[in-house]
Amino acid sequence: MHGMFGDIDFGKPPENLIKKIEEFNPDLCILFNNSFYEIRDIVDCPILIYYVDSVIYTANKSAIKRHPNAYFYIADNESKNILEKEYHVSPQRNKNIAYFSGVRAKKEVKENNIVFIGSKFVSSGPNYLTQFLQEKPSLDEKEEFQIALDCLKEYPFATLEDFVQAGVITSDKVFKYFDIKYFLMALSTEKRINVLDAISGLGLKLYGTSNWISEYFYRSRLSLCFSDKKIYSLEDNERVYNSAKIGISIGHLQAKAAFPWRVLDILNSNACLVSDFHEDFNRVFPKDLFPIYNDEYEARKICEYLLKDEKARLNIVKRSQEFMKTHFDVHTFFEEVEKTVSVQLV
Repeated sequence: MHGMFGDIDFGKPPENLIKKIEEFNPDLCILFNNSFYEIRDIVDCPILIYYVDSVIYTANKSAIKRHPNAYFYIADNESKNILEKEYHVSPQRNKNIAYFSGVRAKKEVKENNIVFIGSKFVSSGPNYLTQFLQEKPSLDEKEEFQIALDCLKEYPFATLEDFVQAGVITSDKVFKYFDIKYFLMALSTEKRINVLDAISGLGLKLYGTSNWISEYFYRSRLSLCFSDKKIYSLEDNERVYNSAKIGISIGHLQAKAAFPWRVLDILNSNACLVSDFHEDFNRVFPKDLFPIYNDEYEARKICEYLLKDEKARLNIVKRSQEFMKTHFDVHTFFEEVEKTVSVQLV
């Protein structure tokens, strides 16, 4: 579990955990987002930091900055660039290896038209937009705030200083309340809610964090689509996707390049993937392998079409599964990891 934007430093492991690690004597340590204790001085094996989110979510940032080339990295192209430019990681230790999925297509009764498994993102801290409005901003200040929000959607890695230097933010009042971290989470939540609400009347089943229903967000039909069944295991994900006609993916705003793991899980299942766009799609998938939407209106239109045309849906599923078999096999992934860290795994 990562903290807000990776602002977490786990420090040294407790003594009992150090003892267990030493007794286990690993050949390779894989740390997702580096969200673990600092073990560089404890293990005598390669440490591979595997980014399942943007590099900005990295934990123990100070350790990486002090010893950038003490680790190996797997990251999307955007994160690779950040690691090499800001953390001074050697390109030889920084790889973009194709992901994989453990989900397998199995015959299941189609219980749902559309499924989504995912979180309702949480913005920690005060509601900065409410605080801004309580300051009674002028129409010009409101317009500037909206322009800044639109720019943040387009450039989610920009800093507040970038907005000021580009002339996007000129008002002191806007500057005071435009909290980048807060609004990235808020806008990502807004995007996810808008897409899911648009398709909620088409037979959607929503799985994920309990705050989908504990925090009312004025979408009663979407709230009623939520299932409180916990989806944890590979088998859970496999069953949910195989028993649905469509699996929809809605990424975080900062997932501009990399795409969520659910994309590969759905492509490997008997559900038809419908996804928002990610730049890495152009790098790893052939054009038109699966339908892509740009907004909630397109998402609904695509889903309506696929639910009416079963032949078209099944053709997409078949093409997707064939592509996955040849390009995203788990053995291929570990072979690439072996080459990177020089440790035999398979």
